[in-house]
Amino acid sequence: MTMLIILLGTTTSFAEEKPQVAVLYVNNAKTTYDADVDNTILNNLAKCINSQKYVYVNGTPYIEKLKKAGVDDLSTAERADIIDAFSGEGIDYRLAKSGK
Repeated sequence: MTMLIILLGTTTSFAEEKPQVAVLYVNNAKTTYDADVDNTILNNLAKCINSQKYVYVNGTPYIEKLKKAGVDDLSTAERADIIDAFSGEGIDYRLAKSGK
């Protein structure tokens, strides 16, 4: 019994953390039905990220960081701005979608 507990502890301590995927989504359409479109798109994006392999991270805080850095449109963001916004956050991948 003692060996089993030690073995489980060892296996758990070496388990790899799943990569984190930040999903940034901005809808620039400004329609009366934006909330419905946003919910549909974000739900579908979340389904596309395999929760067995990845951790889904809401990208809203990173969009705010980019806005504070002067980036209002994700498609025009410079690589350095993106790197700065995600620096030290442990995010492995970034998925960005903006639309009109």
